[in-house]
Amino acid sequence: MIFVGDIAFPLEKLPSLSSVPWADKVVVANLEGDIATPTEASRQDPVVFNHASVIEFFEDLGGRAVSLANNHILDVHDTPASTIRLLAE
Repeated sequence: MIFVGDIAFPLEKLPSLSSVPWADKVVVANLEGDIATPTEASRQDPVVFNHASVIEFFEDLGGRAVSLANNHILDVHDTPASTIRLLAE
């Protein structure tokens, strides 16, 4: 099992990884911020957030679980409900 933390990818274009050494492991990640659109995030002071494309990126890495226990999870939305909904889809 691999744990990664403080993931924050606000742009649609994510880094590409041709291979990862943990391909056969379960990956658990901590999202640094909510999943939001740049438009939603721009209505606020500087914020930390993730573009929705982070979901596919995380799945490609073998992601199986996400923690939302981060100090920036409410930077954009008042609750993490929309992020939870997007992750569940």
